[in-house]
Amino acid sequence: MFDLMIRVTGLAAGLCIVLLARRNQRKEAELGARERAGEVNRLQAGEALLRLLHKSRRTGVFATAAVAGLLVAVLVRAVATGEWGVMTVYYLVLLFLLLLWTGVGHSRTTMRIIRTRVEVSVLMRAAGRRRMPGEPPQ
Repeated sequence: MFDLMIRVTGLAAGLCIVLLARRNQRKEAELGARERAGEVNRLQAGEALLRLLHKSRRTGVFATAAVAGLLVAVLVRAVATGEWGVMTVYYLVLLFLLLLWTGVGHSRTTMRIIRTRVEVSVLMRAAGRRRMPGEPPQ
């Protein structure tokens, strides 16, 4: 029963993460197309990208928390039951690798936010604006 719960939970979380990531990629591509078409200027595109990257970071935090939660559940079950079989080791290795992968993605998104924030700041100074657009709470 535990294996089924882990699989279903992992599948649901993974599907949600993939769908949210694809949606953000699509929105970023649309934003780039709008900028190339001249519908928005570089400053507006940068501000919109910054908002989108903050959404992506929230998705990354959700992904990391979901994988960490599954990893903790597997560890707690293994310690409580004393069952360290092949499936337990498989889940631990898989979830640890996924946790590393989400951590790398989270750090990449954070680096993109920093770069985009610097670019938007430079564009704002050039445009004569003094304040950065409001950032969502972290």
